[in-house]
Amino acid sequence: MNVAEFVVAASVSLGFLTGAAQHGIPWLPVIGLVIGGVIIAPIAARLAGRLPHAPMGTLVGGLVVMVNGVTVVAALGGVPGWLDAVLLLLAGLITCTYSRRAWTLEKNSRSGSDHELLSDS
Repeated sequence: MNVAEFVVAASVSLGFLTGAAQHGIPWLPVIGLVIGGVIIAPIAARLAGRLPHAPMGTLVGGLVVMVNGVTVVAALGGVPGWLDAVLLLLAGLITCTYSRRAWTLEKNSRSGSDHELLSDS
């Protein structure tokens, strides 16, 4: 971690704490999330270094789109519960399909580069 990352992290944390204090956010769930984040962060960092990057990025991006999609739909007045479930399922299937395709492409590109390395020697 360099100085710039530390300054950004500290300022974001300070902004969150002051905003939470002004809006009366209960501190017990916040403390639970902080403790959980501290525990799981090293595990997530280790896994992120070992998992294929393209499918993991696709899954994370799809999850962000789904979460924000639910928020946007709710802000626009919402939809019936069954339609919300169908839309989430459809978004999940599309995300998984593209993630699987990204994983296959990444796996094929790795195996192709391995064959090139073996044929060069």
